[in-house]
Amino acid sequence: MKIHGPDPFDRLKEALARLEEKDRTERAAGREEDRGTAATGRAGEEDRVQLSDRARELRRLREVLDESPEIREELVARLRDEIASGRYGIDGRRIAEGILAEEARLSGEEPGES
Repeated sequence: MKIHGPDPFDRLKEALARLEEKDRTERAAGREEDRGTAATGRAGEEDRVQLSDRARELRRLREVLDESPEIREELVARLRDEIASGRYGIDGRRIAEGILAEEARLSGEEPGES
């Protein structure tokens, strides 16, 4: 079944791109700060914590998930109306083809190869 409408993964990609840009800016600012500290010596240094790339990625994903709605209300309402009015049609052949295509993709086979 294909659901039309805004793709939540597009929102996720956009949010991650914004966060990556923010991280790049912060890292660049940190490098400038480090150069200043190196010039003045250790007396002016402060303790700092630097997160691994994996930890930053997990933080970004958590922020994106926190911003995303759990339920796409407008889609649920539309589908509920279509089902109630009898307009919602199910194409069993398309569903089966989609399942087989996804299985083939996951197993690395070409569709219809098994």
